[in-house]
Amino acid sequence: MMLKYFISENMKINHTFVKKLVWIAPIMVILLSGFLASNYFQVDIYNWWYTLILPGAISLGSCLLSKTDGSMKNKAVISLPVDLDKIWIAKILVGVKNIAISCIVIFIAGELSVFFIKMDSISHISMLSGLVGTLVIIITSMWQVPLYFFLGNKIGLFPTIVLSLAVNMFSIVMAVKDFWWINPFSYTSRLMCPILKLLPNGLIAKPESQTFTPELLKSWGIPLGIGISIVLFILITYLTAKWYDRQEAK
Repeated sequence: MMLKYFISENMKINHTFVKKLVWIAPIMVILLSGFLASNYFQVDIYNWWYTLILPGAISLGSCLLSKTDGSMKNKAVISLPVDLDKIWIAKILVGVKNIAISCIVIFIAGELSVFFIKMDSISHISMLSGLVGTLVIIITSMWQVPLYFFLGNKIGLFPTIVLSLAVNMFSIVMAVKDFWWINPFSYTSRLMCPILKLLPNGLIAKPESQTFTPELLKSWGIPLGIGISIVLFILITYLTAKWYDRQEAK
């Protein structure tokens, strides 16, 4: 039954900007990296993706996706004999699917680039590291989808995007601090240090790089960040689905 809800919600984004954003966001990063820093292409597409473009794409895409029924203030959905919580969860799953597709585009571009672009050897990221990094980026980012769904409905699109950008800037700085684990927004940047050997500032994670410390390369934080992110995704999805289920057509 849940599959039917997912298919229905996924069809709603056909021919919408939300569907285009899935491709526009990663292609933007690929083009910027190719033109501005081809010698460090792999480093830049990954780093610019998860530190700059992806957070904005998640907040914008989530807000727009949560409003696919919003033009009628959800009356078209609320008046039907359907489970509102399942509709909400299906929307969230579509959002996660969109994130996954965009991240996979980045991964594929990174792997194909080694055949077409001459890069410095220190900037090369192995296929295994790239694959693991891509999966971790998806997992540590997906909990933001239900959060921004909720915020987009409560405070609107523009305030939500501004808030997400402010939080992201703070989190990039916090990712290299000792107490990074108290801020889930910093998880992606932090975990890419041991996985991709990249610092949040885009430098290679090695002693001579600014903000580097040996602690950043330790892998103990990987299962911690993944575990908390999954718990957050389940918890926020459940709570916001219950909130949506109580909505009434106005």
